[in-house]
Amino acid sequence: MRFRWIASASSDGVVKPKCAGTACSRLVLGPRLSSLRAAADIAAMSDDDFNDYSSDLLASPLRCRSLNSLIRRSDLKVVGNDVSLSAVSDYLEPCFGRCKKVGASVVVWGSAGSRNVPEGFSRDRAWEQIATYLHMAGELAKRHDLTVAIEQLRHQESN
Repeated sequence: MRFRWIASASSDGVVKPKCAGTACSRLVLGPRLSSLRAAADIAAMSDDDFNDYSSDLLASPLRCRSLNSLIRRSDLKVVGNDVSLSAVSDYLEPCFGRCKKVGASVVVWGSAGSRNVPEGFSRDRAWEQIATYLHMAGELAKRHDLTVAIEQLRHQESN
């Protein structure tokens, strides 16, 4: 039987899946897994916290196939006058390594804050910057055998 995992987790680490059929049961996870993480969360962890988290995740029956929220840091911009691709690259390289270590094959770049076009900034230049970023991110992802997916965002989230 296949399940569609839509779950809520309590503070005691019990994940309660909602699925069709009667074969649903409670899956007990360690406290570090009571809320599964996004790529940005994994990137922000200390080495010790990440090692503990990844060990718990890999020992659990859950498998991580993709991670969203690639860039949440407000200082990392892909579009605008304050773009530092070297800073973005320095962030992505270890982030991608960690994403791969937990089993992901896809990382999702939605990250409205990193790609919003500043007021008065050239849209043509913004497209060029996004293309440059995607080329760089794609090359880094390729080294880790990852695919970068681009999340389509609503107009309310991103311009």
